[in-house]
Amino acid sequence: MLKYIKNSKGSVVIIVAAAMVVMLGFAALVIDVGAWYNGRVQLSNLADAAALAGAQDLPDTAAAEGTARVYAAISPPGHAGDVITVDAQTDHITVDATRVAPSYFARVLGINNVTITAHARVNRGVAGSARSVVPLGYVADPDQPFPLTKGVEYPITLEAGEGTKGNYLLLDFPVNPINIVPGPIYSSAGGDFMNYIMYGYGGTIQVNSYVWSNTGLKVGQVSPAINYRVGDTVIVPVITKMSFDASTGKSEYLTWGFAAFQVTGYSGKTVKGKFLEFNTSDAGPGGNPANLGLSYMRLVE
Repeated sequence: MLKYIKNSKGSVVIIVAAAMVVMLGFAALVIDVGAWYNGRVQLSNLADAAALAGAQDLPDTAAAEGTARVYAAISPPGHAGDVITVDAQTDHITVDATRVAPSYFARVLGINNVTITAHARVNRGVAGSARSVVPLGYVADPDQPFPLTKGVEYPITLEAGEGTKGNYLLLDFPVNPINIVPGPIYSSAGGDFMNYIMYGYGGTIQVNSYVWSNTGLKVGQVSPAINYRVGDTVIVPVITKMSFDASTGKSEYLTWGFAAFQVTGYSGKTVKGKFLEFNTSDAGPGGNPANLGLSYMRLVE
């Protein structure tokens, strides 16, 4: 009987030892795999952020690569052992990140570490659609060179068109119920229009779309909103006049491109500014747009 009990005790030890291995295996599955997944998410976010940061410097590929590397190095939660590979072309940038993640409980299964990777690609192209557009049109002839001369100021003159009082280059975008207004909101007459100037239009404007002039406002009414944007770089639709409706006093314009316009001043009825080469995530592809200096950045991988 005593011999049987001693043998049973030996069997229990073996069973407990086997159970411990199984339990450690489950711990590895829950804790280590969870830590690896979390590390993969962090690494993916790091690669995405570095690629988006670098894309802002395109088409300067050297500057884009340098910015992406700097951003990857300072972006938490980076690790000293991360291996970052950057490939910058004029129309895209890719960032590949590799990290060796340690194991804890999985060591009992012979797994000391795993290698996790992340990949990000941001494409850059001529803007064929845009959000955050301000409803001030820059009239230009599609058959003439666009005035994209660095350092030169150009005016957007808000004079009455067709000799019709109130028919200025203020554009009548549809009311957008999801417009984001992070600051003061105008709720008086013309409030939507002034909010669109101050914060950008919340909807998307497409190239080759038509828009009418907004004749319900006076230039003096919108002066505070325009002054609010002095010093900012805004997206303006580049338009050409297609027709005039004498019954309403409105002009119809064709949007044939988008440009980045740095507002340098406003006085009387003239908005002054400089056209820039500018990359933004507020723009996107669409149609067959002319290259007017505004490019979109889009995270595609």
